[in-house]
Amino acid sequence: MNIQKLLIVGIVCCIGLSLTSVGFVAADSHHGDEFIVELETDGDAEVTIVTTYELNSDDERDAFESLSNDEAAQNDLTERFHERMQSVASTANGDVDREMEVTDPSVETWTEDDIGYVALSVTWGNFAETNGGSLTVEQPFTDGYTVDGTLSIESPEGYELESTTHNPDVQTNNVYQWNDGTDLNGFEIVFESSSETGTDGGVSTSVIIGGLLVAVGIVGGIIVFASEKF
Repeated sequence: MNIQKLLIVGIVCCIGLSLTSVGFVAADSHHGDEFIVELETDGDAEVTIVTTYELNSDDERDAFESLSNDEAAQNDLTERFHERMQSVASTANGDVDREMEVTDPSVETWTEDDIGYVALSVTWGNFAETNGGSLTVEQPFTDGYTVDGTLSIESPEGYELESTTHNPDVQTNNVYQWNDGTDLNGFEIVFESSSETGTDGGVSTSVIIGGLLVAVGIVGGIIVFASEKF
């Protein structure tokens, strides 16, 4: 089996194990993984698994470049990733009161120095529970999933951390990260829209609506007054 096929097998193994209690698989050239969740205000999310490999030889670099240019191999990877993520979502559907659905699989590859990166992404519908101005993430992490790699959850712009059962190891602006090996059993994190809470010092939605209603009332009064006068 050539190096490119071994690389593909390693990525496929990572896809298969990334959302189970045993975590990510490791290989000799396997450098690390990151599971990234970018939340949207409607509860959908872009979910990405980034797998990295050390490219220490010309053969490894050539194999990675070959994968980057092999459309058929990339299509195979995205199809397997899509199937795996949909399977996880379907299992999680039994524990939530909304329908999770996985669509739009894609793959991106690039290199930096002697590290090769493979990023597999999907759009995960209804990843977070929505309730007014809040977003709650539990599944698929809460049932004993241990991250053997970095977990990153990014809240939408204008949302703030309300509560969490597992304090992040790193927080940068609206990105919250948990290191590899973190036990996420019972995991829950809640984000609240700052426009709902008013904690950002801005004008809340209710104030804006109230102002508009007052303005409409004033305009209506002017129109009535004008019609009676003229």
